[in-house]
Amino acid sequence: IAPDSIDVVVRASDYYHFVTTTMLAVGAAFCFPLVLLGLGRVGILTTERLRSGRRIAYVLMVVLAALLPTADPVSLAIEIVPLVALYELSILGVRAQERAEERRAARAGA
Repeated sequence: IAPDSIDVVVRASDYYHFVTTTMLAVGAAFCFPLVLLGLGRVGILTTERLRSGRRIAYVLMVVLAALLPTADPVSLAIEIVPLVALYELSILGVRAQERAEERRAARAGA
């Protein structure tokens, strides 16, 4: 059924490059919330600032996901969804840090 003229040749170097690039990008993406939490902890970022910059962050996430080795729009969507989820979770984490700091300040002032 398949024509005999189609030969699939997979080179190990191309495969290793793809896997390495993907693993490094995913690892960097999963470190992103830690960076945001650290910046929130030292007072550089606030929940309001993260929420107001949500649209810009989403555009940057789409650009980042498009730069990753993707083959089709479905793969692109699969890469974007975790980035958005991690961003939203980092907003919740920064908010939890702010509330804890507010409680500490209230206890110290009381």
